[in-house]
Amino acid sequence: MAVSVGPRLGARAPVPVLVTAGARARDALLGLRAADGVDPVHSPRHATVLLVGGAIPGELFEAVAHVHDQLPEPRSVVWWGGDDSGALGIDGAVIVAPDGDVVGTIRRVHAELVIGERPSTAPVGPAVNPVEWRGVGPHGHGGEGMMGGQPYGRGMAMTGPDLRDGLQLDRVSLQVGPALPGFPPGLALHVELQGDVIQQARLAANPFESGERVGSPLRSVGDVFDAARRRPIRVAEVELARARYHLLRLAEALHLHGLASGGRRVARLAVQLQPSDLRRIARLRRWLERGVALWGATAGVGVLEAGTVEDLGVGGVVARAAGVPVDARAGDRTYRALGFQMITRQRGDARARWLQRIDEAVQAVQLVTAAGDAMVGPDHGVEDPRAGTGVLLRQLPQWLSGLEWGDAVTTIASLDLDLEAAAGLPPTSSPAQG
Repeated sequence: MAVSVGPRLGARAPVPVLVTAGARARDALLGLRAADGVDPVHSPRHATVLLVGGAIPGELFEAVAHVHDQLPEPRSVVWWGGDDSGALGIDGAVIVAPDGDVVGTIRRVHAELVIGERPSTAPVGPAVNPVEWRGVGPHGHGGEGMMGGQPYGRGMAMTGPDLRDGLQLDRVSLQVGPALPGFPPGLALHVELQGDVIQQARLAANPFESGERVGSPLRSVGDVFDAARRRPIRVAEVELARARYHLLRLAEALHLHGLASGGRRVARLAVQLQPSDLRRIARLRRWLERGVALWGATAGVGVLEAGTVEDLGVGGVVARAAGVPVDARAGDRTYRALGFQMITRQRGDARARWLQRIDEAVQAVQLVTAAGDAMVGPDHGVEDPRAGTGVLLRQLPQWLSGLEWGDAVTTIASLDLDLEAAAGLPPTSSPAQG
């Protein structure tokens, strides 16, 4: 069959891919930002391939199906770490083993789609309205008076009091997540918006709380910290993982704030990071501090005062960025011998949290160089960068109320919420990422 030049050129372009993460997949998927040939996008309307990563609990199947059905045709699905394409409920999903060539598979699937050699995946969800609305209510649109209702599944506004002055204004209720790009995997919020201001927010159920494990786990940077709680492990390995962990989150934040090229640069540094890269990471820190885009969007946003952090008993980066000196390494004799000095900041806003992460990444690489064969383990202070996420998650709705939507997303990203850790999902037995 003859194929025109246009589709063949399109097949060579970077593949617009929408990423949805299941359990044990976030770090691996963040690392894909470093890869050539794929272009992670924020909207299903811009993607041709849906990449599903890791084990998908049953509670997320419906969300993945909804996201899939929003991709324009032709479209396809690649499931990285899946073990049964039928389990996802999407006919034609392509399985890639955890150690398989996921980028190559995405590009091959995309090329086959655009030149017509692969059929588009069919819609999963039924073509029916999720809520009966025709003929319901005084005007037959499913609402009250001339407002409200969900015609064609789209929620319409009702009036409600504004938090700021009590005026009755249009208020829209909707759910965001649990497969929203830029949100932590599994996070879903029921929100009421007036304009772009959140009037109320409520957490939906955590899909990882069932503890269900499906499919094969992908390797995660966090596996190193889980391993250190079970057996002795080299300090150098722990600290290199810490630096990678912080850099991958920073790469995601840059992409979220529209700085995709900067995010790709940081992701590459994270994936390729070696102890000899101290100068590279120090230059990155200076580059970030000179830039105004990220810092302008995060300064003064999502402030958590030291007193609030102390009252809640929150640790980790969030605490130290608010000036609360909490770090398990500070009391550990091995780290003291290496000259470890705790880093803290004062402002407690999103900017302070990102600066804290980049400074701790620089410090971690310095510790890698100094550590030699020093070991930490169950009897030592293992400072897990995911610490305190459960408390942060429970407090999130009240912190979001009154924020503009953009500031809410900035706040959520800077808190680095981990719903798997909050659910106490048991650590994977897969080898740690080296």
